[in-house]
Amino acid sequence: MVKWQATLSTTEPYNYIGIQNVRQGNRNTEVLEAILVENALPLDLTGCEVFF
Repeated sequence: MVKWQATLSTTEPYNYIGIQNVRQGNRNTEVLEAILVENALPLDLTGCEVFF
């Protein structure tokens, strides 16, 4: 299984994670794991709805 990891900041103006090539329909073979931070601390998403 391929795991892509990224850290996204709500306070930094530039969040370049590169190009992630993912094939449509590739279920259970590729995972995108993103950590969301605010001022370098993990962002609490309790009660929030996250969608892509």
